[in-house]
Amino acid sequence: MARSGPHQNGGAHDRAAIAGDSNRFFQAYRELNSEMSMWFGVGGWALIDRPAVTQRGSSIPIHDVHLRYTNEVLQMSKKLFSSLYQYKAWANGELFALLLSVPEVSHRKEMHMAARILNHVFVVDQIFRANIVAEKHSFAALNTEATPKLSDLWTSVRGIDEWYSTYVDSLSEPRLGEPIEFTFADGSDGKMTREEMLAHVVTHGNYHRGQVSAILNAISVQLPRDIFTQFLHTERH
Repeated sequence: MARSGPHQNGGAHDRAAIAGDSNRFFQAYRELNSEMSMWFGVGGWALIDRPAVTQRGSSIPIHDVHLRYTNEVLQMSKKLFSSLYQYKAWANGELFALLLSVPEVSHRKEMHMAARILNHVFVVDQIFRANIVAEKHSFAALNTEATPKLSDLWTSVRGIDEWYSTYVDSLSEPRLGEPIEFTFADGSDGKMTREEMLAHVVTHGNYHRGQVSAILNAISVQLPRDIFTQFLHTERH
């Protein structure tokens, strides 16, 4: 089922303006501008009902100011997604390196459980890769019947992590907010923006890596520090 979102709710402003209710329309944007001033500094953004003034004193149409603000927010989003997908690849590398060091003979059941969980993540990553580029996928379930070896799975996961990182880096900012209709693995209809799908893939992986960490903890294996701040510290030093 398609979900309502901020883009759909924003249409109410346009309808109010078209209907001639300009006072309510401009009041809503004055309130928005007030909130924006708190975050970005007073005078950083012009009121909606007057042109912005440059340092040279020339006027800029207000839609240009709004577009500039929107583009800067999108650029921040793209930069953050780029960091998050680098983090995802780094965290997967840390986790798989640890899993592959555990003697499978001693912990066969636990390693099988870990492989099942991480294979599920890999399947979902593939499903949303298809969704993001508006292509069909062949999955009718969220995991495969056969369980791959951890070493083989790591090769596959590394490949799809590289794909996502490359895709995010090559994506133009306005495309982040584009809604895409798709079909879930259970056959139900879905509709999400690229931004929402990219966020889902990252958070979904984080959740299930936590499950695998719990398995490792149960067999007294030292856990990897799977947190974003650790990744940033490691990369910057």
